[in-house]
Amino acid sequence: MQVPIVGSVGPYGACLHDGSEYFGYAGMPLLTQEKLMDWHRPRIKALDDAGVQMLAVETIPSLLEAKSVLQLLRAEFPHLRSWLSFSCKVKV
Repeated sequence: MQVPIVGSVGPYGACLHDGSEYFGYAGMPLLTQEKLMDWHRPRIKALDDAGVQMLAVETIPSLLEAKSVLQLLRAEFPHLRSWLSFSCKVKV
């Protein structure tokens, strides 16, 4: 039985080291889809170059970032199977 190798990439907010990956980045309005694609590209490319068969895109806190990653995957990495998970802020 072959076990698939899965690579994982997290959200832009994780690089800020302030918990933004869980509740969203306050500066998100300054980010564009293209900037988010540019930020994710080298991480995804490194995993692809390393030979992963699948990609987990995890704890994405915004629809803009999710759309950006999906567009990047479709355009430049269509051979990578992937899934995307969200982190959601619940208003109580």
